[in-house]
Amino acid sequence: MRGANGRVSVGRLAYDGAVTRGKERPTVEDSPLLHAMSTALQSSKGSAIGLRVSVTQAGEWYKPADETDRYWVKWLCWSVVGPDGDDLTKPEFAVVHGDFDQADFAKHLREVFPDWECTVDNEIVIGSSA
Repeated sequence: MRGANGRVSVGRLAYDGAVTRGKERPTVEDSPLLHAMSTALQSSKGSAIGLRVSVTQAGEWYKPADETDRYWVKWLCWSVVGPDGDDLTKPEFAVVHGDFDQADFAKHLREVFPDWECTVDNEIVIGSSA
């Protein structure tokens, strides 16, 4: 996610979901991404119908400027949407593991936010992911 200096921070993934079977899924309390989504939904009650999340289809190696390490990542963008499908919040970006399972995440979102509509797609285009 973008830090205060505008750089993308990959030190702690926004959603450390199950990459392998048997790993527990994160909760709103221990996932920065789910916590941010929950807060945005609660702040938009009355006008929001749910979340729109876009994830790059393929993982890619990313090397932040001024670092020597590379990270296997996918890029994710999300926003709260209203009844007409328009964004009620500005799109937020996050970095997830390159083996992030979009279908599993969509199912998990519906479990975490059962009273909200959750759409997960691949309509995001970022840099070399285009």
